[in-house]
Amino acid sequence: MIGYWRMSLKSKYFVVSLDTERDHGPGWRPTHPARFRSILESIPKSFQPLCDRYGVRPTYLLTTEVMADPSCQEVLLALGSRAELGTHLHMETSLIDEFRVSPAQRNDYFSGLCPEPAERMALEKITTLFIDVFKTPPRSFRAGRYGATTQTLKILQDLKYWVDSSVTPGIRWKNRQGSVDFRDAPRLPFYPDLTNHIAQPSKDETGILEVPVSIVTDSLSWRWPFIDYPVWLRPSHSSRNEMRRVLDTLERFAEEHESPVVANMMFHSMELFPNASPYASTQKDVDRYLDDLSFIFELVKSRNYQCIGLSEVKSCWFTREEPKPISQTAHA
Repeated sequence: MIGYWRMSLKSKYFVVSLDTERDHGPGWRPTHPARFRSILESIPKSFQPLCDRYGVRPTYLLTTEVMADPSCQEVLLALGSRAELGTHLHMETSLIDEFRVSPAQRNDYFSGLCPEPAERMALEKITTLFIDVFKTPPRSFRAGRYGATTQTLKILQDLKYWVDSSVTPGIRWKNRQGSVDFRDAPRLPFYPDLTNHIAQPSKDETGILEVPVSIVTDSLSWRWPFIDYPVWLRPSHSSRNEMRRVLDTLERFAEEHESPVVANMMFHSMELFPNASPYASTQKDVDRYLDDLSFIFELVKSRNYQCIGLSEVKSCWFTREEPKPISQTAHA
C-alpha cells in the first residue's frame, strides 16, 4: 500500500478541479483579444451556484492571463471559502519571451520537457503572480496539457506546493518535444518517485502528493468495445453510465487495496460557456453539461462522498480527522 492506511478506510472524497483559462474556440484556438466570458459569466451565474447547492468545493487552477485580468480577479476573490484556487501553467502564456507566440495561436509545449531554468522561471512567475493577487500561496497545481515530469514536481516542492494533479492514468501524451507517459500510474493519490518517474510511487511518503485525474480503463466503452479504453470522470468525455462506472471502479480498486477513495473530476472552465471550447457549441450543450454535473454531484452525495478542495487531499492523507477548509483570508 502507498500510504493509503493514513486515512480512514471508509473515507470517500470527491474533488472537482477546473483548468481555468481564457475562452477558446471549437478547435481550441485561443480568443484574440482574450475573452473570459466562461469565467465572468458561467462561474458566478451557473457553475458555482450548482456547486453550492450540492456542497461541492471546486478548485479553480488559474493560468497567468486569468490572474492578470482585473475582472477575473474580482469574480474569483468573491468566491471566498466556497472554492479553492491554485495554478495552471501553459508555457505560451507564462510571460517568458522565448516561449511567446501570437495570442491567437496555440502550441503544445510540455513544461516538464522544457529546460529546467525555463520551467523554473515560469513556475516562479506564476506563483509570485498568484501571491500578489490573492495574498496567499497556491497549494495545488496542474501542468498545461498534463506535461509534468519529475523536474516539474521538484520545482513545485521548492515553491512549497502540496499537491500536483497532472497525472492522467492509462494515457501517454506526445508532442514534438517527446512524451509524458502515465500508462502505469496509480489511480489513487500517491507520493511520486522523484528520482525516477512521476508516475511511479515512492517509498518516501513525504513531499508533494500526486492526485491523479480520475481515469480508468473500461472494456465496456461504446467507443472501442472489448478494448481497454481510458474513460474519464468528465461530462465532455463520458456518458453518465460511464462516469458511474468510473466511480464503481475506483471504489472497487480502493476496497481491494484497503484504501480510501479519491475521485478527481477535471474539466476546463471554457466547457461551461457556448462555443468557448470544442465540447459545448450551444447553450443547449451547456445546459446538458450542467445536467450531467448535477447527476454526478447527486450520485457522490448519495454515496456519502465528502467534497473537498484539491490541496485538502494532502491534509487528509496525514490524519484521520475530517479536513478543515484551507484558510484563504484574502478570499473572505
